[in-house]
Amino acid sequence: MRIDDDLAADVNMSRFLSLRGFAQEMGLPPHAYRIQRRVVLARQLIARGATLADAAVQVGFADQSHMTRAFVRLLGVTPANYAAAIR
Repeated sequence: MRIDDDLAADVNMSRFLSLRGFAQEMGLPPHAYRIQRRVVLARQLIARGATLADAAVQVGFADQSHMTRAFVRLLGVTPANYAAAIR
């Protein structure tokens, strides 16, 4: 079962209605929202001194490069540049 299917079952709606409703409420589809939350959490961990690889794994990215791609798309800066700027 996919996460979208689980979400739909939890709210007792069809998959498509639940996806549409989530996007209307949150402004993003569930997958994009999840990636955005992971980047925010990774940024907080990096600010607290976590290594980039540890931050990536802790928030659920497949690896550091996966986190870097999402970080750059959302924030316009690499995690390494962000870490250097705040330290």
